[in-house]
Order: sequence, then structure tokens, then C-alpha cells
Amino acid sequence: MRPVPEALIDGLRARTDPETHVLLSPGDKVEITAGAFTDFVATVDALAPDQRVWVLLDLMGRATRVAVPRDNVMVRRA
Repeated sequence: MRPVPEALIDGLRARTDPETHVLLSPGDKVEITAGAFTDFVATVDALAPDQRVWVLLDLMGRATRVAVPRDNVMVRRA
């Protein structure tokens, strides 16, 4: 059996316990936890009203602005 990834556990906890839900702010470093950019580290650029987060990713040496679902990002711990 393989251990459950810590990021998955944190994501589930954040969805089930509203007290642990972290508010995002522009400039926050986040890790993308699902989708095409899984495991990428990005910087929050803006928050959209439709539960999406605009992030800046470093793709091929350039900052690229991408929208991802709020549930697919997790604040990166220092």
C-alpha cells in the first residue's frame, strides 16, 4: 500500500473544516494540487468571483497568467 499524500489530506481537511479554510490574497505563494499544472508553485495574482484564482506560473522562463479552480490550490507553507 502507498501512503496518502500530505497535500491530499490537507485539501480534504480544508474542504470539511471551515475554520481551516485559508483565505488567499494576491502575492501568496500557492501549490497547484490538481489539473494540468499539478505540483507547480505559483503566485496568486487575483481572485475571481466564480471561485477561480488567477495565478502567475513560470512557464519556459516567462510569467504566465492562468486561472485555476480555488479548490485546486493550497497555500505554500514557508
